[in-house]
Amino acid sequence: MRDFRREDADAVAVLLHEAEPPEAVTGAGIVHWQEKQPERAHVASWVAEEDGEIVGWARAALRWAAENGFETIMTGTDEANAGMNALNESLGYRRLAIETQYLREDLS
Repeated sequence: MRDFRREDADAVAVLLHEAEPPEAVTGAGIVHWQEKQPERAHVASWVAEEDGEIVGWARAALRWAAENGFETIMTGTDEANAGMNALNESLGYRRLAIETQYLREDLS
C-alpha cells in the first residue's frame, strides 16, 4: 500500500471501469477530484500494488478514521477486490458482513 500519486490516475480509472458496477471516470477526473478536496475533509487516497501493477484503490478518510478512533466504517468493497480489502485490513479493520445485492434486468 502506498499513497496515491497523480501518475496513478489512468491505471485507477481502468480499475474503476472494470468494477461492478463500472464507473465512468477518467484519470484526469480522478486527479481533479483528489486535488479539489478541502483540507477539512481529511481525505486521502491510496493504491495497492502487486508486482508493480495497481490492483486496488481507496479514496476515503479511512486512515484518518483509523487514527481518530473510529471503530466501524462502512465501505462498498467488492469481495473480489483484494487490494481494497487489504487496505481495510492494514488499517486494523476486519470484515463484519458481506452484502448481497440483487438486480432485476427484465424491467424496461
